Amino acid sequence: MTVLIAGIARRRSGFLIFLGLLLAALTALAALLPTSPGVRLDAGVTPGRTLSVTPAGNANYLQALGDTTIDLTKAVTAAGTPVVNLAKGPGPTTVIVPADATVRVETATVSAVTVTDPSGAEQVHRCDGGLFGGCATDLVVGPSGPPEAVVRVAQIDAVHIERVQQ
Repeated sequence: MTVLIAGIARRRSGFLIFLGLLLAALTALAALLPTSPGVRLDAGVTPGRTLSVTPAGNANYLQALGDTTIDLTKAVTAAGTPVVNLAKGPGPTTVIVPADATVRVETATVSAVTVTDPSGAEQVHRCDGGLFGGCATDLVVGPSGPPEAVVRVAQIDAVHIERVQQ
């Protein structure tokens, strides 16, 4: 509408087109964010390109881009079932899970989710892409039983889950 008004007034609409493309990109990124009621806007925003955290309970993280490592060693021993949410742009994410812990991993990404067990064997979980190429996976990683923690990741790049001996 604004571009039409600029045209009627015989003005150039270059900046308005740039602004429209920027808003469209932000809308597409917002569509990838988790829609769970557990995700809140009081997430810790990371200004740097590297985020390495060891949450001991519920946690929310927001990262524009870069490498991310989430170590769930403390979270799986916490009372209850902690939920860790991560929303981010491009850059790989690694989730470290103790080998004897059971963790539920929910992802919304445009790439696959790879799970590496303590012996080094890899399982790649691919899913059918959605309307914009994104897909969702819901995995339970570890031995059987109820999950000791839940991790929700919404991002553009790959998610890697490493099960490690403690």
